[in-house]
Amino acid sequence: MAGYGLIVVALLALIGDLSGLRFLGAACVFKFAWTFTVPFVLARIVRLARAIETMAVVNLTLGAGFALGPAAGGYVLQTSGGTTPLLLGACLLLAGSVLLILVRHRPRGLIDNVS
Repeated sequence: MAGYGLIVVALLALIGDLSGLRFLGAACVFKFAWTFTVPFVLARIVRLARAIETMAVVNLTLGAGFALGPAAGGYVLQTSGGTTPLLLGACLLLAGSVLLILVRHRPRGLIDNVS
């Protein structure tokens, strides 16, 4: 969860008037946190997955997000006229991701599978 916290800090640091040093710091913190957060998220998905195909769908979804994310971000920037709504929206989506990760699923054992 520390990685998520660092991502939020980096996003919030980008709000307002930016100096070059502040942007550099926020970008470095974001990249560091992203690099060390994503593998743990993917590992959590693997533990909760019921089928091997789940990772194929996750990889497809990640690719779609990388393709469609910039278009959606560009639309928000163009319609809102600033970066603040985009960054706050990113923080909200990140909070939703944290809530989904924290949902506890009871692992199914062999006894649950026997009819």
